[in-house]
Amino acid sequence: MSTDKQNKKLSTPGYVSTNIKDTNERALQRALLKQGTSLLDGKEVKWLDIELPIEFTDNSRRKCVDLIGKDNDGQLYLCELKFSGNSDTPRDAESQLLEYFELIKNNAQKLEDNNIHHKKQESFSWMELALSSIKLCIMADATYWCKWENKVEKVKLQHPDEVKCFAIDIDSDIFANQRAVNGGELYTPSLVENHWHSLYTYSY
Repeated sequence: MSTDKQNKKLSTPGYVSTNIKDTNERALQRALLKQGTSLLDGKEVKWLDIELPIEFTDNSRRKCVDLIGKDNDGQLYLCELKFSGNSDTPRDAESQLLEYFELIKNNAQKLEDNNIHHKKQESFSWMELALSSIKLCIMADATYWCKWENKVEKVKLQHPDEVKCFAIDIDSDIFANQRAVNGGELYTPSLVENHWHSLYTYSY
């Protein structure tokens, strides 16, 4: 394998772009990072980084984690985000999240050695993430969860003991409206609401 190909595969992320056109999941992701902290059932979680690649491959669409956070007790959180309009079911999200955690556990030392963190984002230890009892979470707006209510028996989580679901009550058009105010071009998504509540319907 050539040195150039190795460098390409092990390139580190640059700065997080918060000025975007997306009005769905990517917008929620950026808004959460910009907001800084969220309350998950009253537990304050600080968001450390987003959209980090977790596999070393030449594929430009390599798998990335949506969101990584830490609460005041030092508990780490690995989160998969969904937004209304997304066709992935809660069970799909669960599978993705568990797959990503396995990749992190397999690649933690490489991720650590190659400093896979965005510039100017708060650092964390990939090894700690892989070895600690982290919180695995699916986070989505209430409209996303409501979409699956009538199909809940088909989309219940397979591993409710490992993965928790959280919802936030925001308008599904919140980011589309923000972009419209900015003339339909690039904008910086933002959130005022920061309270998320647990959903047990999909877990039990």
